Amino acid sequence: LETVSGDSDTAAAESLQDLFGEEIAERLRQRVSGVLKSRQHNSLEFDVVDDGETRNYEAKFLAEGRERVIVVLQDVTSGQDSRSEIYELAYYDADTALPNRNLFTRCVTERIVDSGLHGGRLTFLCLQFANLAGEDLTRRTVMQAIANRLVSCLVGADSVVPVGEHDVTKPACRIHANEFMVLLADAQSEDDIKAVCNRIIDAFTRRLTDLSNPILVSPSIGVSSFPTDGRDLDTLVHAAEAAMHEAVKADSTVCFSAEATGIRLIDTIDYGAELQHAIDDGQIEVHYLPRFDADGRAVSCVEALLRWNHPIRGFVPLNEMLHLAKASGRMVDLGDLVLRNACSAASEWSGRQKVSVNLSQQEFARRDLADRVIRALDTSGLDAGRLELELTEAALMRTEDVIADLQRLKALGIGLVLDDFGTGHTSLAYLKRYPVDALKIDGSFVQGLPDDERDAAVVDIIVTIAQRMGMKSIAEGVETKEQLEHLREAGCDEFQGFYFSKPLPLAELVEYLGKFPASE
Repeated sequence: LETVSGDSDTAAAESLQDLFGEEIAERLRQRVSGVLKSRQHNSLEFDVVDDGETRNYEAKFLAEGRERVIVVLQDVTSGQDSRSEIYELAYYDADTALPNRNLFTRCVTERIVDSGLHGGRLTFLCLQFANLAGEDLTRRTVMQAIANRLVSCLVGADSVVPVGEHDVTKPACRIHANEFMVLLADAQSEDDIKAVCNRIIDAFTRRLTDLSNPILVSPSIGVSSFPTDGRDLDTLVHAAEAAMHEAVKADSTVCFSAEATGIRLIDTIDYGAELQHAIDDGQIEVHYLPRFDADGRAVSCVEALLRWNHPIRGFVPLNEMLHLAKASGRMVDLGDLVLRNACSAASEWSGRQKVSVNLSQQEFARRDLADRVIRALDTSGLDAGRLELELTEAALMRTEDVIADLQRLKALGIGLVLDDFGTGHTSLAYLKRYPVDALKIDGSFVQGLPDDERDAAVVDIIVTIAQRMGMKSIAEGVETKEQLEHLREAGCDEFQGFYFSKPLPLAELVEYLGKFPASE
């Protein structure tokens, strides 16, 4: 918790209680908690009686990152309006006078909502500059020169959205150290985006002459787009930053988002530290989603699902957690955590239900996949026949070597399920070569049942393929009785979804399983 105040006595106080008393302190803490959960800025006005004199205060709460809130306190009793000064401290970068990450977040979040409502497209450019060293040059002067050059080359770009509220002539912001962010609106094609990137690159082919010792700096640019690469600000910024880091690593100038093009996300220390802290602190949990047999009376399997239970924010969206894991190279660590917990849990509950664990593409990239699975089985004592692994089509299509991995797992007695079937690019020619036991029908096809004829046709085709190839068919995302009845009539073998149960923590799952027999 940081406070910014012109009152030195206030700034030196040891606690909020010392400043305002317990009642006001609790109101401030509640507001901080709300901002951490919502990531939305907020404000609060309150009065404090001191020696018979009533003083008026205004507090502004500014979300910065995931675990930090800046609280700006202003004594407005005297009537002297220092709001402009407070605004500058809170929303503008002191080195460059550009909008900072707080103002970027505030304005762009609204822009994303508006684009979502009206079908617009937004493009994010994340820029990092290298070769910043120079004799007798300070980082501040270099950052000022970079900001001036960047703003000048963006002036007149009709697709650039101004980020500031009071200074609409600055279409970029400084988000961290030597990183800047530019937002483009209504860039209709990749060529439009490249045109802006090229203008930036051309601008920095010349030395920064407004320095005592002119130097040449080189930008690396990462690109992400709404809604292609994400629908919330954090996801889009992470994607652009990851693409920018990939551009740096590849010694390239511009790199489009990994989510759009399949470029590998590379390690990002800050992201990894946050996720590692969550793992070490026990915030990462495994919940379990029951799966029922064709009659809907017996539980055949339970699927292990990741959940991040943040102590302040509550459950963090899964897509955000996965972006952090991909960007920091910790997908395998999370996969191991789920695998170990799932095997251990299944070995202890009284029934013989199987447990299903999702495998990421990153786990297939490791040649020790089978060894890790065997180690988890040996440690837990779980019979291999009670473990299923769910595989994505993207992972299966990675290399020819994947077939050998699958055959080794299959030889152990482990069940193999092809997840989200119909949404990827697996050809039937490849499908017959995989030792897969079941096809899982993606919930997007189940959602429109029974009325949507195209969804019904896709479901019928997948069930038929599974039957003809000696596989089971599993439907996910079942939410209504009508969907269930249609799937049964189509010949689907197993079902899961909120119609039966939501994902349950282990203690609740054990109690739930006690109500149903395990299918044979």
